[in-house]
Formats: sequence, C-alpha cells, structure tokens
Amino acid sequence: MIWIIIVVLVLLALCICFILGVMLDLAMGKKVKHPALPNGDFKTSFNNIDYFTSGRQFFDSLNQSISAAKDHIHVLFFIFKADTFGMEMMELLKKKKQKKASPFG
Repeated sequence: MIWIIIVVLVLLALCICFILGVMLDLAMGKKVKHPALPNGDFKTSFNNIDYFTSGRQFFDSLNQSISAAKDHIHVLFFIFKADTFGMEMMELLKKKKQKKASPFG
C-alpha cells in the first residue's frame, strides 16, 4: 500500500516538474526570440489610439496624416469608391506619390 502512495507522489512531482519546465521554456524562448519586446503590459505597446465619434472626424484625421507623410504611407483597410471622399483620397495619394511619399511603402 505504501508503494502505491510513493509511486503516485513521484508521478505527481514529475508532472509538476514537467509543467514548470514547459512554462520556463516558453518564457525563456519568448525572451530569446523577441528581445526587443518591452516587459509588462502589452495593451498599447508602441501604438497611438485615436477614438473618433464620427466619420468626418476620422476622414479629416486621415487626410491630415496622409498630408503630413514624408516618406511612405501605409493604408491597410480602405475601400475606394467613386464618391466625393474616395476621389479626394485618390487625388491626395496621387499628389503624395508625385512628392515621393509612396503609398505603397
């Protein structure tokens, strides 16, 4: 009977060591593969968050950001339509391309 208890305790200790080893391996691997990541909270990291309550605020901010671009422009989500705003965006991107701020990164 005592041998069964000893075997169960040894197996339990091995399982705990295995779980701790996996957790340590994951933590150390993250540090080795991504040394530039900041420690701590990753909610916003190096990002800026702007909250817009209307489409006009968003489009005005987008126009301002594109106008201020000096080197390149990343547009990740825009659907171009032949409406007033879509044509304004196309004209602005064409002007920026002529000034060497490539909209294609």
